[in-house]
Amino acid sequence: MTELKTTAEEGVKIGYSNISSLLGMTITVADRDKGIIEASFNATEQFHNSIGNIQGGILTAMLDDLMGYALGITMPSDRFAPTANLNVSFLRPAAAGILHGRGEILKQDNGLYQLAGKLYNARGELLAAATCKAKAGQINRV
Repeated sequence: MTELKTTAEEGVKIGYSNISSLLGMTITVADRDKGIIEASFNATEQFHNSIGNIQGGILTAMLDDLMGYALGITMPSDRFAPTANLNVSFLRPAAAGILHGRGEILKQDNGLYQLAGKLYNARGELLAAATCKAKAGQINRV
């Protein structure tokens, strides 16, 4: 974690990862009770693919962050829930600029979580959507 930020939403403390910083992520809403995160990303031209759109892997990383943080803010500090699978649908090309997104917990059953994330451009058009499953457990560092 490179930075610890307290949001205006009831003092939820969020440690930004190095990847989140690389993606230019800024969390704007953090609702611990509902398991919802809203954030913006600064998608720079450095993220372009060979035809000038934001590369799909970068959009996937943004979606993964949205879903991961939505779950992460609900968990105790000694627990972590790595992504077990991730499904992404790319709906339209993304250009450099500020992208907005939302991640949320859809369902929880015995430590297995179903999550969803969506990314939008500045005009509010849906660019990409994802779902994933994550399994909660103790933090194990390698």
